[in-house]
Amino acid sequence: RFVTEPGSTYRYSGEGFEWLRKAIEQKTGRSWEDLAQQYVFRPAGMTSSSFLFPHQWAGRVASRYNAEGDLVTAEPHTQANAAANLMTTSGDYARFVAFVMDGAGMSPDLSRAMLSEQVRIDEHKSFGLGWQLLTNLRFGGYAIQHSGADAGVQSLVLAWPERKEAIVILSNSENAIPTWGLIIREAFGEPGAEVLEANR
Repeated sequence: RFVTEPGSTYRYSGEGFEWLRKAIEQKTGRSWEDLAQQYVFRPAGMTSSSFLFPHQWAGRVASRYNAEGDLVTAEPHTQANAAANLMTTSGDYARFVAFVMDGAGMSPDLSRAMLSEQVRIDEHKSFGLGWQLLTNLRFGGYAIQHSGADAGVQSLVLAWPERKEAIVILSNSENAIPTWGLIIREAFGEPGAEVLEANR
């Protein structure tokens, strides 16, 4: 059910991505996986990515661990979920980020809209289409980011489109977030520290 009137306020929602997936599948008569392969994975060179769980990948999936260090059991998924089920590698996701920063094969207007403010959260944070934007930065113009978490996994992508620099962090532990700041400061120096401050 809708918590608020659509278009009236911002609220992050995994269910919203799922409604969008179902609407797109209904409109096109095609599966989410087929569309992702055609418009994203193949053009971006992502050969190890899927919203399903291909059997041949079973031996390549990292084990997951909770905050206590215990193994988390996760059943392979056989249906696409736009909000949660992307199976990928750090290399493939880095190719995706480069693809996005290069326009993602979209029209210039749509590409600009994706990385332009659609809703403001605070002084530094807003959202484009699918990306959180960090603006009013002293270093590097603006940055885009997306993070995700599930039982036993945490991930982050952070990029500066104008500088064509990015980092992808995929981790198989619920204790990973404290290390992100160390990695980002080491990789990017002052621009990284500024982004971390903007995220506080």
